[in-house]
Amino acid sequence: MKRNIFHFLLFFAFVISHNLASQHSKGIHSSNYFPLQNLANNVADLVLDSNKMHINAVSAHIYLQNQMLENESDAAQLIKKIGFSTMNSLMTSIESDTYVHGRILLPSVSYKLNEKNAFALSTSIRALGYFAASHKDVTKLFSEANYDQKMNGLADESLNGVVLTWTELNVSYSRLLIKNDQYSISGGITLKLIQSGGNGYVSLNGINLDYNDDKINNFDVDVNYALNDLIYEIGEDGKIKFDGDYAMGADIAFSFVKKDDRKTTPYHYKLGVAINDIGGLENRSSAMRSQYHVSIKDMPYERFNGITTVDQLVDSLNKSVEIYKNEKEGFSLDIPTRFNFYGDYCFTSKLYINASLSLSRNPYKTLLNVKYSNLFDSSITPRYETDTWGFFLPLGFHNITGFTSGIALKWRYFYIGSTRLISNLFNYDPNKMEAYLGVNIPIN
Repeated sequence: MKRNIFHFLLFFAFVISHNLASQHSKGIHSSNYFPLQNLANNVADLVLDSNKMHINAVSAHIYLQNQMLENESDAAQLIKKIGFSTMNSLMTSIESDTYVHGRILLPSVSYKLNEKNAFALSTSIRALGYFAASHKDVTKLFSEANYDQKMNGLADESLNGVVLTWTELNVSYSRLLIKNDQYSISGGITLKLIQSGGNGYVSLNGINLDYNDDKINNFDVDVNYALNDLIYEIGEDGKIKFDGDYAMGADIAFSFVKKDDRKTTPYHYKLGVAINDIGGLENRSSAMRSQYHVSIKDMPYERFNGITTVDQLVDSLNKSVEIYKNEKEGFSLDIPTRFNFYGDYCFTSKLYINASLSLSRNPYKTLLNVKYSNLFDSSITPRYETDTWGFFLPLGFHNITGFTSGIALKWRYFYIGSTRLISNLFNYDPNKMEAYLGVNIPIN
């Protein structure tokens, strides 16, 4: 009963794509044979591909963490948890700071018109989420476990989060700008039609809590939230929809290729720079925004008997909840713009090493006081690769997720890998499992 009361009091009714990792097929991203998978990193490389055409049949990156895998013997129920889950799943995490970022590439195609021009049409589903609590016991307000006395004495704590889900229809163009005997330079641009899925934010500040077995002695919190209808519907009935408002976005990139005097290697080295995810999500209508303050003193739990909706709760609390109307009905959320840099060195025609760096500014630092103001993601990936076989050893560091090491394999059109496989061998965590796979068909 206590758990349900606090669920309603805080009105944290929005979802997050909890099962998508912050790293996109790391390892395969360095391959010379999967241009569609690499569009998210550097669209300028599209024209450098040696094949006439590519068709992406499927690319999935699945990430299961925290309590998602525990006590789940029913395969059907486990499958339901691969994809989108409620915010409640995230809140039961043992982590007080969480960052999730994911992408699913749907059927897509690229076409190289001639040596200087290449195009691609791609579709993807994406999700991004930040969550930060000032104290680990704050997350117990949403836990399925019974409350204990450890949560008593919470004073001036906070819990903030933002979630974005959206679809993209991408039209990409890459052109060879300069080519001579020593080097070549290519550029590329992707124009995006972005459609919002469920997205919103919530900020809980000044959390003070004291209670016993019979009543709430003291509970104070300031709540500020904005939610669109799509995210509310997921929380209510589990239906996933991507039919929100439209917006525009773009990626811009350039690549430099230094040719090698050796005739047996495709190049000496490559360098690339890109600005990705320029744009944001719009929620012009069907959005809920509100601010309110909850202040409860000496309230017995019996008062909440029979309450099943937030409206009923607010009516019951009367003067305990003060609602501040927000004049603006809609709201917008920026997608963090990423600055990507990479270098790729060719030792032989089959042996390479890739270094990548991604930097982005967190646009929600001021809005939500989320811990991480900047996001830093880097990797070094040695690889052995031919047009048939490929072996990749991605070594990565993210300023939120820390160090990771994994393995990826390629055979003809198929690839499979994990950025955590080797890491788990040395520091196994049964609540964090991750893998990716895909089928990409080249046509000469």
